[in-house]
Amino acid sequence: MLKNTLIGMMVLSSISMADEAVNDKNWFMEFGYQTSIERMKSGFESTYTDNSGSGLFREGLTDNLYLEIGKSFQLNDEYSLAPSIGFTQATLLGDDYHNDAITLELPLFYKTQLWNKQVLVGPSVKFVLYPAMYYNDNEGQVDMGSQSAFAYGIQSLWGSGDTKFSLGLENLTSANYSATQFNGTTKLDAYADMNGLYLNMGIHIGF
Repeated sequence: MLKNTLIGMMVLSSISMADEAVNDKNWFMEFGYQTSIERMKSGFESTYTDNSGSGLFREGLTDNLYLEIGKSFQLNDEYSLAPSIGFTQATLLGDDYHNDAITLELPLFYKTQLWNKQVLVGPSVKFVLYPAMYYNDNEGQVDMGSQSAFAYGIQSLWGSGDTKFSLGLENLTSANYSATQFNGTTKLDAYADMNGLYLNMGIHIGF
């Protein structure tokens, strides 16, 4: 229900912002929703001293909420940079897997017009830091430690006022992790493969 409400607010905002006046505010905050387009995979396996074991394997779409704060730098009348730092509250296929992230993103925007609306659109690169990744199971917890990944794609901002609608598509790479730990005599193996395409939409507010 919360996700549906959030998406509805974003769409309504994008419709209403077309007639807003242009503003020169450089700092911005963006709050949004992201979902994977491709199916992500994760697994947890327990192996006992008699070589018997049990496992849990999951595959499906993952989604999360994100918050970014940044500053826009005008290069000329058409191009601008908008570096930002962000936080993503994420889950992969369920609450057992913890992969909240800190992000650093750098998009290069080109100002143009589409369907009589001002649009900023261009390529973007992102560094993703997972400060503490772990997988919980009733057999125990596997810590994967601090991990990192990269993403690249296309970002766009729709509207000309302080409030814009953000829409982007990115490909997450090098986000395939695994770890092994022991809980007493039980061997615990966990893995997560988050690589793939992600779609994001959000509200971009200048201040």
